[in-house]
Amino acid sequence: MPKLATLDFKRQIERDGVPAAAPGIDMDLVRDCIHCGLCLPKCPTFRALHHEGDSPRGRMWQIKEASLGLVAFDDPRFQAHIYQCFNCRACETACPSGVQFGAVMEMARAMTPPQNRRDRMVRRVLLNGLLPHPRRLRIAGWLYRATRAARLPALLRRSGAWKIMPLGKFAAFPPVGDTSPRQAALPALTPAHGTRRARVGLLTGCIQDEMFHGTNRRTARALAQNGYDVVVPSARVCCGALASHAGEAKTAERLAAQTMDAFSGQELDAVIVNAAGCGSNMKEYQLQLRGDPQRQEAG
Repeated sequence: MPKLATLDFKRQIERDGVPAAAPGIDMDLVRDCIHCGLCLPKCPTFRALHHEGDSPRGRMWQIKEASLGLVAFDDPRFQAHIYQCFNCRACETACPSGVQFGAVMEMARAMTPPQNRRDRMVRRVLLNGLLPHPRRLRIAGWLYRATRAARLPALLRRSGAWKIMPLGKFAAFPPVGDTSPRQAALPALTPAHGTRRARVGLLTGCIQDEMFHGTNRRTARALAQNGYDVVVPSARVCCGALASHAGEAKTAERLAAQTMDAFSGQELDAVIVNAAGCGSNMKEYQLQLRGDPQRQEAG
C-alpha cells in the first residue's frame, strides 16, 4: 500500500503557523499518544500486515495530520488505514499513556465520508434504517427465523448457490441466536422474590433482544430470584454502538440520548447489559454526548 503524501510538520509550521484542528477531533486525546510503539504487538492488523500505517500509533499520527489539514479525510489511502482497524482496543491495554484510542478512532470515522456505494448502503439501510426501528427489526428477525426453520441456509450451502447471490456468503456462516419461538416482551417490572436487595434496569437492546431474547428473559428471572427488581423500558432502544463504530456520530448521539432517557427517573442502582458491545459503548456516553452537556453530566 503506498504511503500517504504528508508534509513535514516543522516546515509547515514555520511557513503557515500552527494549523487549526478539525472541530470534530479532540486534539487533547490525540496528543496523549507519545508514539512509543508498545501497542504494536497487541494490534492484530499490524501483526498481520506489518505496515506502520495499520498500527495504533500510525493511525494516531495519520489522524493528527488529517485533523490539521495535512491529509484529507476523504483520501482513499487514509480511509483504508482507518477502516482496516477492528477498533478492538487491545492497544489500550498496553498503552502507558492511557490513550483513548477507540474514542479517537470513532471521531475520525465520523469525519470520514462513506468509502463507496456499499458503505453508503450499509449506513443507510442497516445503521439508520433498521437497528433504530424495533418494528422493522422484528420483521427482519421473523424472516431470519423463518429461513432457518425452512433450512434455507443449509440448502444454499449444499447447492453452492450462495456463491452467486448478493450477500450470499453469509449463508456459509453457522446459525446464531435462540432457536425457540419469539416470546412476548418482558414486563415493565419483574419484582424481586423475597427481600428486595436493589432495583436495576435491564437493557434488552436491539439485536440482542431479537436474536437472543431467551437470554434476556433468563437474566431477568435470575436477577429477580436473587432479590432484584428488574425494570425494562417500555420502548425497546438501541444503544448506538454500531453507529458509533461506523462513524455515524449523529445517529449514535441520538440513540445514546434515547437510551439514557429510557432509564431516567427510574431510581435505579445499576443498568444490566447482556451484550458486551452495548455495555462498553454505554460507558462512552460522556464522549458521545459532548454536544449535550445536561445528558453528558448524567452519563
